[in-house]
Amino acid sequence: MSVQRPGSASCYPAAFADLPSDRCMFRVRVDEAPRSSNWLTFGLARRGMANSSSDGVGRTANSWGLSDDRSSSSSQMMVASCGTEAGQFRKIQVNDILTAIVDVHEGWLEVSLNETEAVHRFLIPSGTSQEYVFAMTFANDHRVTIIADAPFTMMPIVASGDAHEASCEPGVVYLNSDHSCMLTNFKKQLKLIMSETDETNFLTAPNSELITDGAAWFRHCESSRSLARRRMELMMPALEALFHIRRTSTSVKADAVGGEAMLRDLPVNMILDAVSWYRHNLDQINQDRKGEMAMNFSLIHGDSAPFIAAMTAAQSQQSSSSVATEELQAATAYMHFFAEEMNEWYDLDMMSGDPLVDNIAKTCRCLPRHLRSCPVIKKNGGN
Repeated sequence: MSVQRPGSASCYPAAFADLPSDRCMFRVRVDEAPRSSNWLTFGLARRGMANSSSDGVGRTANSWGLSDDRSSSSSQMMVASCGTEAGQFRKIQVNDILTAIVDVHEGWLEVSLNETEAVHRFLIPSGTSQEYVFAMTFANDHRVTIIADAPFTMMPIVASGDAHEASCEPGVVYLNSDHSCMLTNFKKQLKLIMSETDETNFLTAPNSELITDGAAWFRHCESSRSLARRRMELMMPALEALFHIRRTSTSVKADAVGGEAMLRDLPVNMILDAVSWYRHNLDQINQDRKGEMAMNFSLIHGDSAPFIAAMTAAQSQQSSSSVATEELQAATAYMHFFAEEMNEWYDLDMMSGDPLVDNIAKTCRCLPRHLRSCPVIKKNGGN
């Protein structure tokens, strides 16, 4: 399952894997990737590619894939088709997952880095599985491991075939290559929906089959906004792990184990409904989070809340500040929800002979107050 090139042995030593069907997937994990000599290449080749002394996958005729010059100081590796550069990904790192999905009957190959981090699709000559092989060549001291189709327990996918079902452990579903292709596509679409930027919000795409207002999720949560949000945020850690998504932390610390259990119990369309509801209500959800943070801040600090909020904000503007993000978010939320109390505190502090928050920009009325220079005043021409 693993292969390594020891030192400088051979010249572009290649390893190959047969295609088990016309549509299939090959996936490897990069276990060792020191900056050294030669190229690490990965992808698809016509059967008959030399097992040494080639130019590697992608740069050799009748081959397509990723080609990373491990001796280069560049931050990019090449996406190449039969010797022609077709694009660039970032350079390979340890623990990266390289995936190749091919349909030789339809005539395409898709290579990806960490499933959805970077993806490129090639057009290849149509043929049969016997005409092609998955291929890799290795740089010095590099090692990769094949990731086989594995037990998958987080989605309710049903395997077909009596023989296959008989071999499955109770509660465990094994994915064949077609299931893997469908799951990969589903993951890419769902990651787009979960994105919190307008540029990649899949819900705005015209004619999308994934567009939904999430009404089914809302009904599933007893038509309660707070319950729908709590259940969605309970699912979030499991979704993040499944789809490799990174989001800013929230005031709600979700239970990852409970999230995984929910994913197992929910059908795919219900997960889509949940994420769509989340996207459609994101502004209100963020407002609710800030309201909760503000109220908790007020309850914890009592009459000292305005003072602590102001000092936290002032410390965060110092160049040597080490204020935690969560602390600043809570203090800022309190200021915005208790604006009257905060403005009164700032005014009293400025009127004192020895203000606790010094160097506030002249006439700044922002919450929190800006120190030395206020961007709002500058934007309005000093007014």
